[in-house]
Amino acid sequence: MYNQNKDFERAYFDNAASSGHYDVASQSYYDFLLKKLSENKIFLKGSVLEAGCGEGIFGKFLLKKFSDIKVCGVDISEKMVEIANDGTSNYSAIVGDLEYEALFPGGSFDCVFCPFILHHFIGLEPVFKNLNHWLKTGGVLICLEPNGSNVINKISNIVKKVIMFFLGKDFVVKYGLATPNEKAHSIKNYQQLLANNNFGKVVVYSELLLNKDGGGLLFRFIVNIKRGLFIVFRFLFPNSLYSGNELFILAKKIK
Repeated sequence: MYNQNKDFERAYFDNAASSGHYDVASQSYYDFLLKKLSENKIFLKGSVLEAGCGEGIFGKFLLKKFSDIKVCGVDISEKMVEIANDGTSNYSAIVGDLEYEALFPGGSFDCVFCPFILHHFIGLEPVFKNLNHWLKTGGVLICLEPNGSNVINKISNIVKKVIMFFLGKDFVVKYGLATPNEKAHSIKNYQQLLANNNFGKVVVYSELLLNKDGGGLLFRFIVNIKRGLFIVFRFLFPNSLYSGNELFILAKKIK
């Protein structure tokens, strides 16, 4: 059973692809990613799946840092995949759905990298089942996601629901606010999903990572308000897993 309205996802990201370069991650995201991989002695090699690749921004970044990998991107947006397939060596992307198990044979990848894709699914059970299926035993799962346990993200989700209620789901897609599928999942939810799908050695980091401007004027206005609130909340509760706006999750498939 699907947990995602596919038409909204395609419309949102096809429109983003048509609007120009889509990379809202700041340099701090990339620096933090490499730092945590190094600290946890994660040195990528072999086959890497970039799940929800978009233009392939993160996959191509990893290719520059790890010489012994080949990256396969997958995205539901055909226009995003067209941009991703720009001829970069050892990178290719296909159109596909992460809720479709037959997309790849079992044990296809040494690493599955999920850069800001999991919050595009209301329910994650089918996706995690597939990620486990596609990953080799001993393989690494890497996830970058909004922190659904953060109170500012919770409020933001409520505001989005109010906007959709009064203005309609098409409004948030048209003006680049979000897709109606989006849901920032909690730390507890991720931990439970990982435990249920044969993942061990789980490490969760909660960080304050501020993204770049992107989307329309209304989107940027909301982002700037959230930035200020994130900074204040992090200052007040610096040592809590709930205080960071973003989650960085590392896990290994143990069987």
